[in-house]
Amino acid sequence: RGAGSLPTVVLPLPVPSIFREPADPDPTLSGIPYFIICGAIELRKNHLLLLEVWKRLHRRYGPATPHLVIACSKGWQGDLILDRLRQSGRVSDFIHVLHGLSTPALKRVISGARALLMPSFIEGFGLPIVEAAAIGTPVVASDIPAHREVGHPATVFIDPIDGPGWDAA
Repeated sequence: RGAGSLPTVVLPLPVPSIFREPADPDPTLSGIPYFIICGAIELRKNHLLLLEVWKRLHRRYGPATPHLVIACSKGWQGDLILDRLRQSGRVSDFIHVLHGLSTPALKRVISGARALLMPSFIEGFGLPIVEAAAIGTPVVASDIPAHREVGHPATVFIDPIDGPGWDAA
């Protein structure tokens, strides 16, 4: 319509500044192999897929099963998912739910994880993926547009219903 160049402003991704500082893993988790998932406990985040993956890992590795840390708040139908996690037999000893972490504590937990897992069906953005990548934690995420948009080139993308793919990753 005859307009000249429009000014463009480029802003960094909304990662808290603490995630731009060197990683400082939580010393209480030192030597414990674990993976982490961050975000509200609700059906769209696909925690139940990870529960099934951990059941298979536990059958395969027994006491050597890596731990799954769920850093979260309770969201829509969160009680249903939490009940399933608690009532999952011996594998529940390897699944830990953490509520109310401060940003520095969350960074420490993410930085010590083997990988951040994000098996969501739907996401608006996927901030944990950007935070994990900023501190060098590997990321395994569902192959959805929001994750593709923010994922680091080294991110492993897997269909959110591909149980064997998540097992392999």
